[in-house]
Amino acid sequence: MGRLVFFICMTRCVARSRPRGPLGWCGGLLIAATGLAAQTPRSDLGPGIGIWDTTLNLNAGVGYKDNILLGPVATERSGFFASGLDFSVMRLPLDGTRFLAFVTGSDQRYFSSEQVEAEQTLIAYTQLKRDFGGVWQAGMTGQYAYLDQVLDATDMEGNFGIVQAQGHSLIARPSLRRNLPGDRRLELEFTVCRQYLKRPLDDYWEGGPKLTFGQALRRQSEWTVSFELNRRVYDHRATTTAEGVAIGGASLCFLQPKCELIWQQHWDEKRHWRTTTRLGYLHNFDNSSGFYDYTRCQIAEQVRYRAEPWEVRGQIRYAFYEYSSQPVSLQEPAPVRRTDLDLDLRVERRISRALKAFAEYEHERSLSNQSFADYAANTGTVGIDWEF
Repeated sequence: MGRLVFFICMTRCVARSRPRGPLGWCGGLLIAATGLAAQTPRSDLGPGIGIWDTTLNLNAGVGYKDNILLGPVATERSGFFASGLDFSVMRLPLDGTRFLAFVTGSDQRYFSSEQVEAEQTLIAYTQLKRDFGGVWQAGMTGQYAYLDQVLDATDMEGNFGIVQAQGHSLIARPSLRRNLPGDRRLELEFTVCRQYLKRPLDDYWEGGPKLTFGQALRRQSEWTVSFELNRRVYDHRATTTAEGVAIGGASLCFLQPKCELIWQQHWDEKRHWRTTTRLGYLHNFDNSSGFYDYTRCQIAEQVRYRAEPWEVRGQIRYAFYEYSSQPVSLQEPAPVRRTDLDLDLRVERRISRALKAFAEYEHERSLSNQSFADYAANTGTVGIDWEF
């Protein structure tokens, strides 16, 4: 049960190191789930412990956000009531078959915002993996996600834009893994995603192959390096001129080669201290004039300390965008550049076996040579979490 509780906490933290946008969050959850499955022990559990394990967590809290619309000027700020649930089911892989499913949802209701009444998320995820002779492993992952949230849609649109995004996504991801000598592994995955989005965003198909090489380290630590080639095809968006003017004809497409290094390290025998380092590089190519071409480099560092009854997690993420030819404006031909900085801090204290209290602070900052793309937002939350 504790392993599943750790997984839920891990998904929330990994999600906050995401590229901005709903698919980035989904991708963080997929990474966390894959890591959990890889670390699940195969030894006997002992008498009285079943092969299936479930958890249910309910949480509620109050908080305050000082820039709900993520604008250069904070015109909307409000307190809010937040609630959520996490439900997980896991089958331990005693016979080589492992199964994991979870549903996580959140609802944030603002007290005094005139333009945004609420923000909501819901994710349902399932993963089935089968070992063959301890050398090969085949898997299939499925996911559904719903999002209704104010967010920075840069990585969805190819240019800066703050929107009240509402939509659904469906993801399927088959995989094949080969275990290598020296606690190494090589894994090939292929992702197919369908994204349905409310206007002004456009629906699209997305997918491609991903190759990951990883090596296990001491104390259930690991490092991985991955290479991914993603293609996105929009339903209605048109190709553009070098000035961003739609020219019609072919549908807009993005091709995104991406590489990422992840190093997760426990620093003591009891695994009180853990760090997770992520380095990523992505280049976005469009299929027309190059107006949407950009490079994104990012680094994220998370530190976690856990010793009953306390758990403290902190994370900082830095991302830099540089566009090849997209100008700042008609009057300023210099290409667009921007820097994102995200900071998260969460403190939890267990009050009883089933109850814990938490406090969380989040800071989002965007700096750009486009003045309308500059914004800062701070969010603070306190609450309690029940485990059943």
